[in-house]
Amino acid sequence: MQLRLIENDDVLHEVFKFLDPSATEPPPRVGASEHEISCRSALARSARASRVLSEHALSVLWRKIEGMLDIFSILPPFGKIPQEVDPAVDGDLDDIGAPPRGKGLWSFSGPIAAKDWQRYQQYAQRVRVLSLAWTPRKIDPSVFSEISRLSNGGPLFPGLTELDIQTYDPFEAIPSSLISPTLRKLFVTDLGSVLDGDDDDDLGMRPPESPLADLVRVAFLKARVLEEVSLTGSNVGPMENLQPMAECSRLRRVSVVDLAPDARLLHGWSCIDSLGDLTLEVHDDNPVITQPLEFARLHCLTARGNLKHLGDLFAQLSAPSLGYLRMEVQQLPGHGREQLPECLAAVSARFGSTLRQFHLASSGDRSGGGERWPEQPLVDLIRPLLDMHLLQTVWITPPRWWSITFSDEAVHDIAVAWPRLVSLQIYLLNACSSATWESLVELASACPRLKTLALPHIDLRTFVPPIADKQPAMPHPLEVLTLDYSFGHNQVDDSHRFAQFLDRTFPNLDLETSVVRRVDIPGGQRNPLGREVMELLRSFQQARGRKASQSGKHAMVSSPTAQTV
Repeated sequence: MQLRLIENDDVLHEVFKFLDPSATEPPPRVGASEHEISCRSALARSARASRVLSEHALSVLWRKIEGMLDIFSILPPFGKIPQEVDPAVDGDLDDIGAPPRGKGLWSFSGPIAAKDWQRYQQYAQRVRVLSLAWTPRKIDPSVFSEISRLSNGGPLFPGLTELDIQTYDPFEAIPSSLISPTLRKLFVTDLGSVLDGDDDDDLGMRPPESPLADLVRVAFLKARVLEEVSLTGSNVGPMENLQPMAECSRLRRVSVVDLAPDARLLHGWSCIDSLGDLTLEVHDDNPVITQPLEFARLHCLTARGNLKHLGDLFAQLSAPSLGYLRMEVQQLPGHGREQLPECLAAVSARFGSTLRQFHLASSGDRSGGGERWPEQPLVDLIRPLLDMHLLQTVWITPPRWWSITFSDEAVHDIAVAWPRLVSLQIYLLNACSSATWESLVELASACPRLKTLALPHIDLRTFVPPIADKQPAMPHPLEVLTLDYSFGHNQVDDSHRFAQFLDRTFPNLDLETSVVRRVDIPGGQRNPLGREVMELLRSFQQARGRKASQSGKHAMVSSPTAQTV
């Protein structure tokens, strides 16, 4: 009989998991907010239905909470203590002369009874995920002190496994009792640092060590089972507070943004065997990395900094399992051109045998007030990467002040070097493109696995539809195509034949996610929203679908003129 009860209990546990709005996808045509309200209403009704269902329903209902007002309101003395505010002092100018408004902190108006405290604990121990947008001066700090006293110094939520906290005011007190030894995921964002940047006026007003930094320090000392950490903003430091992170041996993912780790912390991270995903920055004020670093199981790395510092980092980094690298360039315009080949050569030498995905991106827009690089072919800039023949995903989005030329020759070299490509996305913000439709044929022939393709611009002044034997024999699997095209000055718009060419070459395009647009019209006038090709492709696919439904098999259907293509 006991075994049967355990089985039934397990079944109820699984059933109620499907009512968790934070762990389930909303049904089709149902918004996320409506889905959450529906799930929470069902859980509340189940909790009131019977004692058997109540335990499971309440555990799911209170598993994730946003803010702490709701759970603190379980304690009867908790409420907003009104304070009269003089509009001339604390209000807006428009409020002067208006009646005093109610303003105050949420606090306890009296002692907490033993039975109320016991009831609160039953709910607090169910909380597993806490999401906080910390609003300055909203809850009186005495509330946390009183709860900590009644908990004998224990955490606010003893079973908490995930904490996501966003703060803005560096002076605002944040209780360290938010940290539980059971914590596995910690996400901290210092919005004040991120939004204000390095404003000198604000730097003088910041405390020497912010309460947020103390919360981070306590987290790494108490929550030794942490598996995922994301820290954004300079106020999560100083660096000494982050050193205990190296003792969290279960860490799998670490992201530290706007605060560059020193050599000691990097060495500590390299000693964590389970670390597989790392995001970091390298800054001017960091000591030069001179000692080799080996990350045994690191498979995903995102590094941000200028080309010199990134090159130094890659030259000392060993990661035999690295499969993904995102390189975010933070560089003043007009600088670093001579350092790019060295940086990419270090990438190729260190990770060429394992890397499958590479992303070159620009971090922030620093295009103003500086010189542009002299014009240079794309393939010359990325030439060291062409030795990495195992690459499957390549995404290139360089800074806008890199003056780049793009041509059929570049596409040819890319197609030959990376025949295993599954995704190739090249976004050039300041490029002169002479590539033609032949680049599409080249990629279709040399990269038979390609499913996502984005190219800067295709020039159709020399467009001549290829004969059938020069196109891929098998239907190409490309699904997503992002492409701009244009015709020459006073050239007859040949969008219809170009659409037939695309439909024949890439019959599996997903037109909901693909974007093929004409960027100019005869006469040279700018028209960035020309979607004639998209409409033609849609009509071709619909016709093919109708014929397939009639004949029961796949058939290529196009207009009569397409037979000459």
